[in-house]
Amino acid sequence: LGAAGKFGQISPQLKEELDRAETSLNRVISMISELLEVEKLEDETMAVELHTANLTATVKEAKSEVLRLAAAKQIEIHIWQESLFARYDRERIHRVLVNLLSNAIKFSGEQASITVSYTVSAKWIELAVEDSGRGVPQQDRESIFSKYAQVVRTDSTEKGGVGLGLAICKAIVEAHGGAIGVRDSRNGTTGSTFWFTLPVAEE
Repeated sequence: LGAAGKFGQISPQLKEELDRAETSLNRVISMISELLEVEKLEDETMAVELHTANLTATVKEAKSEVLRLAAAKQIEIHIWQESLFARYDRERIHRVLVNLLSNAIKFSGEQASITVSYTVSAKWIELAVEDSGRGVPQQDRESIFSKYAQVVRTDSTEKGGVGLGLAICKAIVEAHGGAIGVRDSRNGTTGSTFWFTLPVAEE
């Protein structure tokens, strides 16, 4: 569509309409691609490749990818520094982290703070992305991870949903044998903590 002018001049109004159509088409293509990916992950036809890797490095890479988004809202992202090893598919968990961080930035206010932390048990590592946004209503905390679900902000200045991103995150984490969910942030008054688990590294 963007090359429609190569066969002759088009009016600015028509170009604007063509650009809008192209944007809509790209969104539909992206949604279909994401739906297919969710289906493959849920049907276990797209296996994850588990390798022992440095989870700290993966978190830092994901943080680097969203730094520009965070800087636009003067948001700081805090992560731990020590090395932490787990068994996971680096590319797919990178995608999970980027999605969770992007959502945290999207639903946080200006000059907010986001913290990525972890806890370790005998078999699992839990990663948590904590923001100080408006939080997720209790009644939406399970459905938010399903296909087609959207939780819309209630404020009038910025509305948007989580789209298919969390459904893909859920499929990826469950393909690792882990779990994913959301709870209140630690201060108990505002914000959300999205968490997921990965198997610990083998000895």
